[in-house]
Amino acid sequence: MLSDSALLAWDAVWRNAGFAVSSSESTDTLFVVLGVLLWMGLPVAGVWFGVKAMRLRRLVRELPTCKAKGVFVGQVEMKGDAVSEVPLESFLAGSPCVWYEYSVEEHWRRVRVETYTDSKGNVRTRTRVDTGWETVASDKVWQSFLLTDDTGAVLVHPAGAKVEPVQVFSRQCSMGDPLYYGKGPSGSVSGSTHERRFTERAIRAGQRLYLLGTARERKDCAAAEVAKACFAEDVFLISCRSEDEIARSSGWKSWLYPVGGVCALLLGTVLLADGVPPGSLKALLVQLAAYFMLAWLCAAGWTMYAGMVRMRNRVQAAWAMIEVQLQRRHSLVPDLVRVVEGYAVHERQLQEALAWLCGAQEGAAAAFRARAEAYPELKADAVFAELSRRLVDAEDRVALAREYFNTLAGHFNATVSRFPDVLFAWVCGMKAARLWRPDDAAAVARPPEV
Repeated sequence: MLSDSALLAWDAVWRNAGFAVSSSESTDTLFVVLGVLLWMGLPVAGVWFGVKAMRLRRLVRELPTCKAKGVFVGQVEMKGDAVSEVPLESFLAGSPCVWYEYSVEEHWRRVRVETYTDSKGNVRTRTRVDTGWETVASDKVWQSFLLTDDTGAVLVHPAGAKVEPVQVFSRQCSMGDPLYYGKGPSGSVSGSTHERRFTERAIRAGQRLYLLGTARERKDCAAAEVAKACFAEDVFLISCRSEDEIARSSGWKSWLYPVGGVCALLLGTVLLADGVPPGSLKALLVQLAAYFMLAWLCAAGWTMYAGMVRMRNRVQAAWAMIEVQLQRRHSLVPDLVRVVEGYAVHERQLQEALAWLCGAQEGAAAAFRARAEAYPELKADAVFAELSRRLVDAEDRVALAREYFNTLAGHFNATVSRFPDVLFAWVCGMKAARLWRPDDAAAVARPPEV
């Protein structure tokens, strides 16, 4: 609760805020309006964006990188190269790419005359010169592409993703430059100085990418693809930055935004504290800062808890995926056995027939020709090769699923054992996940305890 002096200061600040919202007659009121914006909007925005940055950092750090061949349904993290059979050509740089956006800005200078009332109540006029840049052309183009690594490729649909490309073109020119109208519109903005700025960002073909998104089954074949999820909380990020760069950037943003929010809260309170005694104002600032930090800690704690729950669910889903891959391998083995047995019978009959023909003394050639024409073409070896390939692929998928589970479980175990996450794990009864081991037959029979 606020103290009595802080309550008096709060009442004065609140009345000043109400006055600022309903009045705009003087220059002093503009400062109060600014105080209202700082006081109400920026602290909430600081908490909101701070929580989002914290969640992204935890997701990047705690989600293990998945190989293309081991991508399963659900949220995945991948690293690979952007590949397209028919890449796009960027508009300004002409670079082969899979995603690009460009903008053309035109510089302007405008003179305007405005009237105002001075401190003595006299109406006066003054001339002001404003300058700036206005976007006169822009576009964003993308195509689906393959993200490839040393194990395979996964189809990626970048629509709806937060894309962090690299800059491939930047140039400023005047009207005499061929680029001015060659890549820009023919018209001009009001007050144009006939200077234009051309910029373009893109994901080049072959660019090394970091991907964080949701995988799903493709409709055209038995493979995975990554696209925008129907759930708003799922992160879909395609970045030309590395994993460490993204984690570091999100880390300092998770603290910078809340600190900026509390600074805005205190500064806004000072701007609105007209006529408030210094002692009461100081008490109010201290208590507001304390309440803000408490709200931030609650939001951060909820983010940690929700992240741990998501990690636990991913561990359980990864274990279920091992069972799916084991069942898939199990269904292939009987087919392979039947083909091998049929191939062996087929080959034995053929060898017996050839031996009988070779031992015959009269009419052997004619009998052999008749037997060869009647004998069906042998194709079981091709089926055997295909099933062998599928069995090897199934073994690789099982190994990748086990490796993915162990990595994910390892991340979860590290999280629930460090402070402050260990407190949430203790309160919620979360336990360390049991890792899969080759000599642990029981691990295949029951899910991990988390």
